[in-house]
Amino acid sequence: MEQFALNFAPDVMVLRPERLRKKIVEKLKNAVEAYEESNMENTITINKITLDSLIFFYFGFTLDEDFDYILNRIVEKAYGDATNQGAFNTKADSGKAQMAKYGENGSLSIMIERLQILKNENRIKFDEWHSETCDQLVKKYEENGFKKIFNYGNAQKWVNMSLKYIYLLNGISKNYAEAFLEETSKICRYSKEFHIPIDSYIIDELWRVEGVKLPFKGGVEKDRTYPYVTPSEYIEGWSNWHDKDYNEMRKSLCDRKKDDHMKWESEHWIKRAKERKRKNNKNK
Repeated sequence: MEQFALNFAPDVMVLRPERLRKKIVEKLKNAVEAYEESNMENTITINKITLDSLIFFYFGFTLDEDFDYILNRIVEKAYGDATNQGAFNTKADSGKAQMAKYGENGSLSIMIERLQILKNENRIKFDEWHSETCDQLVKKYEENGFKKIFNYGNAQKWVNMSLKYIYLLNGISKNYAEAFLEETSKICRYSKEFHIPIDSYIIDELWRVEGVKLPFKGGVEKDRTYPYVTPSEYIEGWSNWHDKDYNEMRKSLCDRKKDDHMKWESEHWIKRAKERKRKNNKNK
């Protein structure tokens, strides 16, 4: 009887016996205290002016500004991440690229509209939303003469970095920027389904996850048990990935890792970035 009540509390109101009720209340109280204590281990306190300065330095806004303006700046920042390497960075005509981005029904407005849909509509199937968003971006650039220059790899990076920035800023806005927290929480309700942004650091880490499919350069596979210093050198650059490459990687990753992919990405991206930095410093 006692275990039954514990399993269903607090949905079940236990009136009798009094001893049982008090025991359950005490156990629930202890559980809440333990949860709060465990969360405090990963919590830091930072001065608001310091946090405002850091965010403004990186993004060009503070979290108390208009949300539509903030969202625009986030998407602009993620666009830079998606296009500062690979074919688009080296081959794209800058004038045409600006038209594709800022012109009528341009890629920037597509990205913002798609994020607003994710925020405002209920019962979104996230993977379908993600695929449709990437497809729309690729199509827009193809229509503007960027076929094989702006690829699915660029689109996933733009979408995934936009969501990553929203996810990270949402995490630091509690008790600090309530209006921003409220808006971004509508998007972050899907955070456990968010995709990880693919770049060379993450490719290095995915190399080590057994069974995850990666597109080898020229189709020539390498021994993934060998301790290559930079495994991503043998994989197609992320900006050259097509939808098939991305979707095969995603499916194989989801089959093997069921946990929160955003938390995994944050830990492994930082780890790999540090390793790369140490390697580069040794070579100077």
